[in-house]
Amino acid sequence: MPITAANSGAVDTLRQRVLDFLAQHRSQGEYRVIDVGGRYNPWADEHADAYVDLFPTDASGKKIFVGNICEADVWQEIRESGQRFDFSICTHVLEDIRDPFFVARQLASISRAGYVSVPTKHSEMANVESKFYLGYCHHRWVYTVRELDGEPKMLALAKMPVLGYFNNRLRPMLKLIHFFGRWTIMAKVERRLGIFPGGGTVDWVDKSLVGHHTELGVWWDESLPIEAILDDYSGETCLELADLYRDQLRNGI
Repeated sequence: MPITAANSGAVDTLRQRVLDFLAQHRSQGEYRVIDVGGRYNPWADEHADAYVDLFPTDASGKKIFVGNICEADVWQEIRESGQRFDFSICTHVLEDIRDPFFVARQLASISRAGYVSVPTKHSEMANVESKFYLGYCHHRWVYTVRELDGEPKMLALAKMPVLGYFNNRLRPMLKLIHFFGRWTIMAKVERRLGIFPGGGTVDWVDKSLVGHHTELGVWWDESLPIEAILDDYSGETCLELADLYRDQLRNGI
């Protein structure tokens, strides 16, 4: 199974499991580790043999492959170096980049297994940084993990401007709009009035999983399956797009 474990919880707890895992394997012999995108927060530096980053930095003699991970060049350089890694770490990167699907395939091409983490979907649908927008301002994707076709997969949903519709803290009247918008006929009236997209609010956010201290951690072996929800199709109407956040992200981790 490509995804062997996934959990949302405290950052320190999830990362300590990774550190314990790496310490155990490296104590038994050569076990090479590469950290993709983590040079500026090298939390696993004691076990990392190499880094991949957008900018050159000092890594105390460790190899740094410099380049844009959404382009093929840096991955080709890693493969041509002759280095094959047993484990890769990629934390708080996939939510930032334009093509996480490409990067997931490349991770599997340079390492046998790995650990990736992203902010929880609960953080991305809450006011973690500001009353004026949801989630983190520089992130492009919201993730969840659930079974699809009998196997656990990471599912990604792009962060669209429609997220502002769910910002109850900014506009208290939205609660009333959400309430009436639960009925199709009222949703149509709201759309006629220019109140988009209609429908209810997001009611699945777990406040205990909101904040910088939490993350979604995913362990994978052989491959890292990431898919865009509904193959990145956002629907024909604003209501259908909003339903993706209300319903498609509801289940799973």
